Amino acid sequence: MSHIVIDARKYFDYGIGTYIQELIAQLCVQDHENRYSLVVSDGEADKSVGPAKWSQSAVGYGKYSLSELLFLGRHALRGLKGDLFHIPHYTLPFFCEGKSVVTVHDVIQLKFPQYFNSVKRAYAYGVIGHAVRNAGAVIAVSETTKNDLIEMFKVPETRIHVVHNGVSSAFSVEADSDRRKNFLRSCDLAQPYLLYVGSLKPHKNIGLLLESFALLRESDPTLLLVLAGESLLQYPELLNRANSLGIWNAIRELSTLRAVELRLLYNCAEILVMPSQYEGFGLPPLEAMACGTPVVSSRGGSLPEIVGNAAYIVSSFRPEDWAGAIDSIRKDGRTRKTLREKGLHRSGQFSWEECASRTLDVYRKVLGASAT
Repeated sequence: MSHIVIDARKYFDYGIGTYIQELIAQLCVQDHENRYSLVVSDGEADKSVGPAKWSQSAVGYGKYSLSELLFLGRHALRGLKGDLFHIPHYTLPFFCEGKSVVTVHDVIQLKFPQYFNSVKRAYAYGVIGHAVRNAGAVIAVSETTKNDLIEMFKVPETRIHVVHNGVSSAFSVEADSDRRKNFLRSCDLAQPYLLYVGSLKPHKNIGLLLESFALLRESDPTLLLVLAGESLLQYPELLNRANSLGIWNAIRELSTLRAVELRLLYNCAEILVMPSQYEGFGLPPLEAMACGTPVVSSRGGSLPEIVGNAAYIVSSFRPEDWAGAIDSIRKDGRTRKTLREKGLHRSGQFSWEECASRTLDVYRKVLGASAT
């Protein structure tokens, strides 16, 4: 029996938090050979993190801090006597004297340096480079991320294992019309609406979404845009653009949604729109597909790899092209039906069970390797 330690300090974060939560839940079910411990943040030690039978160790090392890079590896491998340390982000500690696995979700700071200051770019380049060169194995969540790492850091392909994320079973088609209506009423929402799920960071291309939506509103003033995640109030430039386009009053913002609420939000949407310039994976399109909602996606990063032929992919970043694509789907029942059927099939090909199983394979490979 080996002792595997997982860094769970980002357990409650958006995006990577979902990855950690789902991976831990599935490992608990699948792995009866090894013992597990979780490293959690001091301020979250009293929250429910992971299975009750797994031990927890609270630390004060901040995320993206110098202290985590200097001391977290020693804590996990020496203090907790771990045989393997899994860091589910790219922040592999220095002086990590033991076996390790690191997951890299994307390299956004390096693909789009214009959106980050010089300190963040240098940090990302140094820390990701250290991780991919020194971890016992690297998990990339897509072929796109794997290829980015090989191209940028010239590491051997054999060091990187592609393990796709999954789609939670919480996302499915809701056939009960009363439940959908009650949800809309509780959120003070009306149909029809387009849906965007995620952060509003610059590479997410929300400006394009706003301009496309403004064009669509010219022919259908009843159409709404729902943003689930961050608020435009956090991004003054986007808020000003929404106001100048005259669409601010047609935008609804929702945050801190539980999975059951997000599921219904997907189910009630006409279309999920994903205009991102780059994604290392991209969970929202698959979640929407699992709920039977058509998806319009860009070609940003891994998105074509993930959605396959089950989404309407727009190759340009011209608002007119996006408005035209969305409008054509709204008006064409046959296309909507086809996208729905393909989306349900495509989303079924991604599971957290498979993600955990393949992650366990990586653990076994690293644990079985001779110490260097």
